[in-house]
This record gives sequence, C-alpha cells and structure tokens, in this order.
Amino acid sequence: MTIDEEFLTKTPRKTIMELKDSKEKILCVVLATINVVIDQEDWWYTACSCGKAVYPDSKMYFCEKCNRHIMNVIPRMLAG
Repeated sequence: MTIDEEFLTKTPRKTIMELKDSKEKILCVVLATINVVIDQEDWWYTACSCGKAVYPDSKMYFCEKCNRHIMNVIPRMLAG
C-alpha cells in the first residue's frame, strides 16, 4: 500500500457538515461531489494559517488576528 493509499484509507473521514459543527482541530479526509463551479471571486478568500482573512499591505499580507505581516497565504473556501 502506498503512502497516499494509506492516508486515504486510515485517516478519519468527515462530511462538510461534520466539519462545520466541529470545534476541535482535526486532520481528516473530506469526500465531496462538486455540483457546480462558481465562476466568481466571491467563493473564496485569502487567509493566514490561523484561518482569518488577510489583506494586501506593502507587497505582503497583514493578519489582524496574529498582528503580523505574512507572505504565504492560503486560499480558503467560504462556508455557505
């Protein structure tokens, strides 16, 4: 069994609803079906590793929660 196969079979699985309701930080696999791709910028936001939205500032991004400038950002899906 490859590492990828082992990860997909041994890592706990959660639904998106279970993730929305979860208060704890977990590592899991989400299996989902994409019904439609929204061709707009409104379905995602640029975030810090803490999960909060960041804003462009002097060729970097600023996170108000962490109170620091960052260069590496994460695109995150907006929860509907």
